[in-house]
Amino acid sequence: MIHDFGRTLFSLLEDSAGTGEIAAAAFKAAQIAFQRASSDPTLIHAFYLLTQIPLAARADDFAKALHDRGLPVSAAPSLFELLGAFGEAVDGFARQSAEVSVFGEMAQFAATESLTALGKPDTASLFGLSTLDLQNSLRKLSTTKKFGFLTRDFFSRLTRRLLSYYLNRELSNHVGPDRRFANIDAHTEFARALDLHCREASRIVEDFAGGWFSKTEFEGGIDTEKTRGFLHVAFKKVKAEMKAKGKGLPNGA
Repeated sequence: MIHDFGRTLFSLLEDSAGTGEIAAAAFKAAQIAFQRASSDPTLIHAFYLLTQIPLAARADDFAKALHDRGLPVSAAPSLFELLGAFGEAVDGFARQSAEVSVFGEMAQFAATESLTALGKPDTASLFGLSTLDLQNSLRKLSTTKKFGFLTRDFFSRLTRRLLSYYLNRELSNHVGPDRRFANIDAHTEFARALDLHCREASRIVEDFAGGWFSKTEFEGGIDTEKTRGFLHVAFKKVKAEMKAKGKGLPNGA
């Protein structure tokens, strides 16, 4: 499948195809990856842990609540410590599963990027963020609206990584004079257009995720099986949206 996509992409680039056509080819190749990702145990565990962090921030003892959810941290965790615990928990799960998970690794990076971007007040720096500030900021992500936004951000980053898995190796061979991307700026502009597309395509999960989060937590709590069911539907939604928008990127970007 990857080899077939490589040949298709090479032909498109050699024929100076527009960005929309290149993106559409990547979306087509990524559809099987999306189907597999939605049932990947490590990815499911990573997203499950992501749901638990805002919930832990509601507790009086933030550190203990994180520890109870499989994220051991000190009594006064920093954002960097929390992200480290998150990464170790995902890696540990993958080791226990004795299964190399490319999707789980992508999910881990996407989740840590989302938490870094959204897990602090706009006015605070990463280095000046106190534990109380961190807890208060993460607690806000436990509302219906904010969790929906967190999930959209996560899916946007994850989708971009999935597409990059197919695109990057070949695209880098087509930067230079008389090539598809005349210079680095042209290549960067394509990447920006693709980033925007992934963010727009991920919008479809925002309301769905927020509603699921609130309803599921109210009706007995979120567990890995419920997370699996959510991701199955969410990936189908994003996949359909990507397919519908696949030719919407600007030609020549």
